[in-house]
Amino acid sequence: MSNQQVAADVLKLVGGKANINSVVHCATRLRFKLKDETIAKTSELKNHPGIMQVIQSGGQYQVVIGSHVGEVHKELMILAGIGEVSSDNEEKGEKQGIVTTFIDIISSIFTPFLGTLAGTGALKGLLTVLVFAGVLSKESGAYQILYAGADGFITFLPIALAFTAAKKFKTNQFIAIALAMSLVYPGITGDGLNFFGIPVFYGVGYASTVIPIILAVFLQSYVEKFFRKIVPRILKIFGVSMLTLLVMVPLTYIAIGPLGLIIGSLLGKVFEALYGASAVFAGVLLGGFWQIAVMFGMHWGIVPLVINNLGTQGFDPFLPMAIPGIIGQAGAALGVFLKSKDMKRKGLAASGSITALFGISEPTIYGVNLPLKKPFIAGCIGGAVGGGINAFFGVKAFAFSASILSFPNFISTIEGVESNVFASVIATILAFTIALVLTLVLGFKEKNTDANPEEAESINR
Repeated sequence: MSNQQVAADVLKLVGGKANINSVVHCATRLRFKLKDETIAKTSELKNHPGIMQVIQSGGQYQVVIGSHVGEVHKELMILAGIGEVSSDNEEKGEKQGIVTTFIDIISSIFTPFLGTLAGTGALKGLLTVLVFAGVLSKESGAYQILYAGADGFITFLPIALAFTAAKKFKTNQFIAIALAMSLVYPGITGDGLNFFGIPVFYGVGYASTVIPIILAVFLQSYVEKFFRKIVPRILKIFGVSMLTLLVMVPLTYIAIGPLGLIIGSLLGKVFEALYGASAVFAGVLLGGFWQIAVMFGMHWGIVPLVINNLGTQGFDPFLPMAIPGIIGQAGAALGVFLKSKDMKRKGLAASGSITALFGISEPTIYGVNLPLKKPFIAGCIGGAVGGGINAFFGVKAFAFSASILSFPNFISTIEGVESNVFASVIATILAFTIALVLTLVLGFKEKNTDANPEEAESINR
């Protein structure tokens, strides 16, 4: 089925353009905000051959397509004749709860660039391997140029965050970028910094930070709105941006930025305390339940913390705990491939196992493991074991990447910070193998998708 046909069917079944407030996409899902979710024909969408699953979570109506969701989203935009937001006056609908609102904000801000962040992380890992193997030296021009590509994105992460946050908070994206650039401007050293006599806490600066710029852009949305109302039309072309920056830049340096750093530090200390209380328990919990968290969007509570840790500390202990949860689903999918008698399901399982190994697990979950139940549970068990091992041996990530390509990123690049990359290899192998073996032993109940509807179910055990 063509991407255009899938897009046309989805558009029709969610209730058409008139029922869409907004639609964006992440790695595998179309994320709708519908005016009325009851209008959407959920059962028909779930049974559509081009759709893996439908999830109603976090105030969004999520249609799981697969790794080609970007192409479907593009066709959907053309067919519907809309942008990511169909109207500037988006209907409010029912008031969302705090948790739902938080998930919606965080996912909207971080989703657009996670692929790029993962790509730069993989490049950083490749460079680590090349240096370790003696192919490159850190002093060489080739290494320095490539490392700029690998490290530049997270160094200037506030700029990317400003762009996506401004889009979410419906404020001028280029004013937000100018605000972010002021925070990472290299000319400010922070030594004895003050603003008309008001002392400014600068610390180590705002490069790679997460929370300060998000708070600043949120406040910018109100400040800019105020100036748009009072600035005469003839002066708006430069007056609004000038006055907004005149207020926001010093306010961010004096108050918002330091507040963001404090919040980030406190969050880090809370998770460090939990990690310190029982690292193994934290690893088992994160590895075992990571894919369940992804299903309901709850992983967005951890992703910003991971990125914040990488930016402020240079390493993160939580990503290595979560990755075995993804690898476990790959092992379970391979078990389905080996045991299933259904040729269509075997094909889905084979491709799903490969995509999960490279960090994209949603097609594997919704298309293979979750419908069969036991393989999904097997994958979670394998993930729990792997996560616990990584936690026990103190494995840390030094760049953002969540796949079998992550191993080089577990090699310590910071003097005095230890990380056991060999333990991470063992944890990954065990997560995969345990999930595979459990799937083969426990079996699963399946319907032959190649057979006629009248044919009986088969039980593989």
